[in-house]
Amino acid sequence: MKQALVIVPLLAALSLGAGCRTVNKHVSKGFDYFQQLNYKEAEVEFLKAIEDDKDDPYAQLNLGALYQATGRPQKAIELYLKVLETGKNIRPNRKTTTLTREGQTAESNPTLAEMAQKNLDSLMRAAQAGIKK
Repeated sequence: MKQALVIVPLLAALSLGAGCRTVNKHVSKGFDYFQQLNYKEAEVEFLKAIEDDKDDPYAQLNLGALYQATGRPQKAIELYLKVLETGKNIRPNRKTTTLTREGQTAESNPTLAEMAQKNLDSLMRAAQAGIKK
């Protein structure tokens, strides 16, 4: 679950990336709530963003991360699968910084679809670890 929390905060200051897509005001507000761990209000805002545009990859990715962080992996998976299509050509206008397993930081500029895939992989690893127990 923590991996999603590392990825999602990097969407905060996005305004325009490759693919020329702007971030919905509700995504921005939702992100602010998400950072404050106010998941209820964050969810409301991300859902409003999706109501405005059901194919908004920023809203889908962030809502998926919220679902992942709040123990709703099936809902997260559904959204991440959508982002694999809606976010495949969209890159944030800034590089993302993630933590490696060794505790180091690494910069990259993945597409939103690549971020969703990384979160899906994280969910799959967590599910497999749970099965092994």
